[in-house]
Amino acid sequence: SIFIVGFIKNFAELGVPALKNYMAKKKAVQDADVDPTTNELLTSDENEYIQAKVDSEFELVSYETTDIDGTYADYLEVMIQYGHVTLFVIAFPFAPMLAFLNNILEIYVDRSKLLHFTRRPIPAGAAGIGVWFGIVEFISVTAILSNLGILCFASTTFDEDKRLPLF
Repeated sequence: SIFIVGFIKNFAELGVPALKNYMAKKKAVQDADVDPTTNELLTSDENEYIQAKVDSEFELVSYETTDIDGTYADYLEVMIQYGHVTLFVIAFPFAPMLAFLNNILEIYVDRSKLLHFTRRPIPAGAAGIGVWFGIVEFISVTAILSNLGILCFASTTFDEDKRLPLF
């Protein structure tokens, strides 16, 4: 189902940058004076250490590239999940629970991605979620109609001749 794909995608979303980061650190260790036991640079001056740390963070991949999802892809992932949950909740009542668990995993994956595997994004102010608000409204109205239709036409509660007027 969509949630199993989401779980697998989260592991891939975290695994690919982790592997790239591991390979880059391994190459940096070979090219620099690094203590093999702690993986820290061997410097005599604290300023050199700070400069090396800043340089290593600058060499990380930008948050908005094709390899790593940016804000747009994160919102899109949440909207697709919201659509699946709200449109078919009456057919699969366990979906909100799975979505909740998937969202908890998504928070940890995005946190790790932002803290360890990508360059810090440049902050930009926003008044809201932009066009995504209209999409949420559309999905919500469509979900009401979809769930009402599933209830009226798939349920045995209503007589067959009264289903269409109820909808």
